[in-house]
Amino acid sequence: MVDNPNEFDSPWKEAIKDYFEDFMAPLEALGEILLDFTTLDDLTAWLTTHTNEQSEGSP
Repeated sequence: MVDNPNEFDSPWKEAIKDYFEDFMAPLEALGEILLDFTTLDDLTAWLTTHTNEQSEGSP
């Protein structure tokens, strides 16, 4: 039994921590990108351009 639940230690602890760090990294990057857009029109224009570039490069 664990005396203090805040001191729980197991092999899963690091695995879970790594999983959430890996999960959060792309979300943090997306947040940084979204901060560059001051209006919805800016974001829409960027998404339209990016989508068009992706579709032109596909066969």
